[in-house]
Amino acid sequence: MLLLLMPHFQALRNKFTRLAPGDGLKAIVLTFLGLAFWAFLFSVSYRVLSYFRTIEGLGDLLALRLLSMILLTFFSILVFSNIVTSLSTFFLSEELDLLFSAPVGVENIYRAKFIETLVDSSWMTLIYGLPVFIAYGVVFKASLLYYLGLLLTIVPFLIIPAAIGIIVTMLLVNAFPARRAKDVIVLLGLLFFVV
Repeated sequence: MLLLLMPHFQALRNKFTRLAPGDGLKAIVLTFLGLAFWAFLFSVSYRVLSYFRTIEGLGDLLALRLLSMILLTFFSILVFSNIVTSLSTFFLSEELDLLFSAPVGVENIYRAKFIETLVDSSWMTLIYGLPVFIAYGVVFKASLLYYLGLLLTIVPFLIIPAAIGIIVTMLLVNAFPARRAKDVIVLLGLLFFVV
């Protein structure tokens, strides 16, 4: 399974080691924008939660409801993102013919594609969800156990939507051809946006 994931690690490494002229500046600008957005999310979350803490009796309940809403939103985004990504990873990838003709177990191909789907669809939600969770820890003066617990709970929080998204994609592909399922997913995306 690790051998199947090596091309993705190599591609990522090459992206950072073989920079074309101007790519370094572009990477610096994008990193700065990402950090600025990360700091913005943290500061907004910190201010909102600090304000909630000033409300007697109701503040903690509001913070809990906000956390529930954030987790539900992240979960929904992750499920939809995994549906879209798993369609490309499991059914529309050009390397599938090569993989299935190689002497590799189907289970290993599935596991490698699962990890690929999980990473490709979850990294951005993870990165931009962390400042919100860290703001909760700072405002509520959480101990080190909170951050350790956050690390332990974030992994299943990413794996469960990945599994649900892959299951939904497989059910869609059983009902429609893979190319047609892409159109169905676009329609689901529009419905998801409206909801």
